[in-house]
Amino acid sequence: MSTPLDYGFMEMSSMSELVVQKPRHKIQQEVPLDADGKYIASTIKLNNNKFVTMDGLMEALPKIISMPDSITWIDLSFNKLTRVEPVLVQLKNLHILYLHGNAIADFPHLEILNRATLLKTLTLHGNPVDRTSGYRFIVLSWLRQLKNMDFSAVTEFDRMQAELWGRRWSVQKNKMHGKGY
Repeated sequence: MSTPLDYGFMEMSSMSELVVQKPRHKIQQEVPLDADGKYIASTIKLNNNKFVTMDGLMEALPKIISMPDSITWIDLSFNKLTRVEPVLVQLKNLHILYLHGNAIADFPHLEILNRATLLKTLTLHGNPVDRTSGYRFIVLSWLRQLKNMDFSAVTEFDRMQAELWGRRWSVQKNKMHGKGY
């Protein structure tokens, strides 16, 4: 794993700021640059900022990272995000996604992550959605590829419960759509 490109704690509110801000430097852990002056990194930390949307992420990444398709880990924890946006599934090699400590309040847009087929680790705790009964199992029913969720391993018991909760959620979702919600 390469040295993380760290834009955490910079009070950024727009993804376009990635192009003008310099990442934080860690002693003895410089992120290497390619011949064009772009960072060679597969991990990007955008935690503890003020992002409310991921708009502009895919436009900014190629300007700062030599191979944006190689991103395997993105940390968006402790921002102000209210939903999971489709832009995340454009990161085809994404294995780890941290979204804990945001303002994600409901489930429907979380389902999009089932298209992130390489995603193995996800954090969502500390969002309003985690107060929903069966939250862990509902998420696992959609994201069967996960090995870790909210910093704990997905167990066989979790998978069995996910199957039950997934069926229950599907019935509830169908009722909502039938009533015009």
